[in-house]
Amino acid sequence: MECRVKTAFYDKYNGQFHDDGTAYFCTAERFSEIQNQGDFLDTVEPEPEIEEKPAKKRLKE
Repeated sequence: MECRVKTAFYDKYNGQFHDDGTAYFCTAERFSEIQNQGDFLDTVEPEPEIEEKPAKKRLKE
């Protein structure tokens, strides 16, 4: 799951620092674990893919 860091924190499992506004990827279980300690993350909803339709041909007048 993709998240956005709201409040900077150190990951207790690998000691890596995650700064404000950076992307953070984790499982739903890990997200819940981090959120139980404080309001550190926001979920990021995936953007829907937009299909581009071919342009319509114009008839000559």
